[in-house]
Amino acid sequence: MRFTSSIRFLIAALALSISSASFAGFSISNGQLVDNNGVPFVMRGMAYPFAWFTQRYPSQTQQDIVNMSATRANTVRFVLGTGAQFTRSSGAQVAQLIQWAKDNRMIAVLEVHDSTGWTESAPAAPISNAVTYWTSSDIRAAINGQENFVIINIANEPFGNTTTSNYTPNTISAIQSLRNAGITHTLMVDAANWGQDWSNTMRSNATQIWNADTRRNLVFSVHMYEVYAQASAVTTYMQAFDDLGLPLVIGEFGADHQGQAVDEGTIMAQAQQRGNGYLGWSWSGNGSCCASLDIVSNFGTSLTSWGQILVNGSNGIRATSVPATVFPTGGSNLTVSPAAISLAAAASSAPVQVTANVSWNATDNQSWLSVAPTAGTNNGSFTVSATGNTGAASRTGTVTVSGGGISRTISVSQAGQSGTGGIVPNGTYRVVARHSGKALDVSGHGTADGSNVIQWAYGGGNNQRWTLTHLGSNVYSIIGVESGKALEVASTSTANGTNVDVRTYTGANNQRWTISATSGGYFRLSPVSSSASALDVSGVSTADGANVQQWSWGSGNTQQWIFQTP
Repeated sequence: MRFTSSIRFLIAALALSISSASFAGFSISNGQLVDNNGVPFVMRGMAYPFAWFTQRYPSQTQQDIVNMSATRANTVRFVLGTGAQFTRSSGAQVAQLIQWAKDNRMIAVLEVHDSTGWTESAPAAPISNAVTYWTSSDIRAAINGQENFVIINIANEPFGNTTTSNYTPNTISAIQSLRNAGITHTLMVDAANWGQDWSNTMRSNATQIWNADTRRNLVFSVHMYEVYAQASAVTTYMQAFDDLGLPLVIGEFGADHQGQAVDEGTIMAQAQQRGNGYLGWSWSGNGSCCASLDIVSNFGTSLTSWGQILVNGSNGIRATSVPATVFPTGGSNLTVSPAAISLAAAASSAPVQVTANVSWNATDNQSWLSVAPTAGTNNGSFTVSATGNTGAASRTGTVTVSGGGISRTISVSQAGQSGTGGIVPNGTYRVVARHSGKALDVSGHGTADGSNVIQWAYGGGNNQRWTLTHLGSNVYSIIGVESGKALEVASTSTANGTNVDVRTYTGANNQRWTISATSGGYFRLSPVSSSASALDVSGVSTADGANVQQWSWGSGNTQQWIFQTP
């Protein structure tokens, strides 16, 4: 059996008193995950969908992490992409996510989502793709030296229901490849069957997998959804790992899953009793299938009903979370949000929040920048202001906040006059049809050239988010956030009914759009290749899935669109 909560706290106090103890990052001791001080660490936290909401990076992402830490979470599980299915998360981004987690006294569990459901999900990549990602030079640079603060969850749910025979050999191969590459971090492996392990494939082969790791530094992760609707299923599975003496974490769970019940109360109670970590899915941004799994509404701070259970329940995060002892319990603290500011070419300003227990000073390094006030004590705020940029080129500067021996920097960029003076500011938007209130959508989350464009009720997915870049004279490129590909008329034809899709951007006239105002904040979008035409919803339909096409401009509401903050 694992340690009970009271015994763990006694061990923690004893371990902290032994200053001569030496450990190398997280490790496993007697079936329990322990931190660099040898103190048992029990994960309490949630997943954050970084790879699908990169448009929030950096400033909104940083604030989301601050908000997650306010729940007293001690762990955040970051969803990353390898580039096989989702946009690749770069080493610089990963390093920043780790630092923000550390700034907020949370351990970072890093996972890649591109292998989810291999081979049942057609776009999914094998677990070997994840190994290539973790061993790439920029990711190694981000994670090396962070063993005290980072756990590598090799791949999210990398085996579906029809690949159980591949599970053990492929998982062992991935572990050994990472070890052979010199990665010494604690590794987390997800279960078979889309993580739920209803076939008990991970459970039955856990000892073999454990012994295949030369460092014996593994955590086993099961995702508890509808397979665990009954208390008996929960307790039986957890007891099996207790009997094996191997560490188990509930790497994902919720209060329901696609309308089916989950016994989240037993999951949390048993995890607390047995010393198992748990990580709720997920902070925000779930699509229409799984909106009930959002912990907060719209990436804010208002907890949903599921969030209330996870955070404020009797066995929830606030009641049971204990930070890893690798973070100091006292001393100076100073963090700022946002970490980056983008300003328009006109004279403009933006607020900065400071969270601190020390006195601090704010300075800038450019004559066109100013901060006010320039000093404060403990929590506070100041404003960064920029004079108007009359030049064609953008410009950058830095604001530094210092206090208590800590310095934090804020990158400031200001647009130039060239290419930014369009009728719609450069940025990422949801594009909504006036007649239906539904969003421009890449059907089926397609990322291939020729993926069709439709309208669909807005669900927050990256297939419904578009980045506008002004090319001059109110002509724009419109790039899908998820696909990285351009909105285009499928040919250079000027005929009514010509289809609209996405394709790799070449700058051709059928991929460039002239935007002009209509009324009430709405706009007409006309392809440069057919200036008399407009982006149009076929048949004036208000239904989800209605096709988007080119049609002669007739000023109808089906041809008018508004750009809204996603």
